[in-house]
Amino acid sequence: MTTNKMLKIGLVVMVVLNAFLAYLLVAKPTLPLKKERPQSELFQRISEELMLTPGQRTKYEELAKEHREQMKTLEGKQSSLVKSYFETLMDDAESSEIRDNILNLEKQKLEVTYSHFSELKNLLDSSQKKNFELVIEDMLQVLIRQSNTPPPPNRGNDRLPPIER
Repeated sequence: MTTNKMLKIGLVVMVVLNAFLAYLLVAKPTLPLKKERPQSELFQRISEELMLTPGQRTKYEELAKEHREQMKTLEGKQSSLVKSYFETLMDDAESSEIRDNILNLEKQKLEVTYSHFSELKNLLDSSQKKNFELVIEDMLQVLIRQSNTPPPPNRGNDRLPPIER
């Protein structure tokens, strides 16, 4: 291959790459949306098991959205408190007040979830309430499983060895 031909091919490749980069900068395409969240699958499953009417489903959707927002707020607060709690190990500060605040947030999360399911139960008619007990049993398994989830994977920080189980 001649040098002239190699330069032409290189030029074409660079023009194509630059055009692609320009497109990315100008169009700013969005990434495809993630698959629906597990809560959406949970919402579907609960709705189907309780055989909710369209009106009940709409009200339950509002309840679920409100519950998610409350839990997200509480979990955000709890996350920062847990970080502060473990930072007390570094500076020998008093940790009992932070621990009590964490426990209070855990209590609030439990109460918010209980209230959520209580409000859901109030939406149901007598025939649907028969399935409610089964739904609660299933949800308890989900809640217990969520509280026993392992920590997130290592994010490239190899300071600690993996835990053997």
